[in-house]
Amino acid sequence: MWYPLTNPAPAKGQLIFAVEDWAIYQNADYEFDDVSGVPTTFEPGPLLLAGSDVGYGTPSGQILGRGPVTDAPATSGPLGCVPIGSSVFWNGTYDPPEIAPGTHFLGKFRVFPTHRLRQLDRLH
Repeated sequence: MWYPLTNPAPAKGQLIFAVEDWAIYQNADYEFDDVSGVPTTFEPGPLLLAGSDVGYGTPSGQILGRGPVTDAPATSGPLGCVPIGSSVFWNGTYDPPEIAPGTHFLGKFRVFPTHRLRQLDRLH
């Protein structure tokens, strides 16, 4: 789930800039508005991973972002090895301003664990 902290709408012909928080939950119950695509109800399950990022996009709909992991409570599963301070990178496409900026995103979200930090956590 992405939580926008800024409005991603650009001036015509300029890059889109967005700041946001994100979270990955084990599961979630949710419903979306059929027209806007915005969640109308959202009840998350246990938090697995969370962070913040800065994203940049073109007016044509290409976007990418990066940022740090700020919360990593998962202790098992594929996200159990990810410590706080790890890096995330995502890229893909979004609906351009003429359609509905920030409503739909299709792309890849990658997590790069900082193994050294996890090892230091185990020593303490």
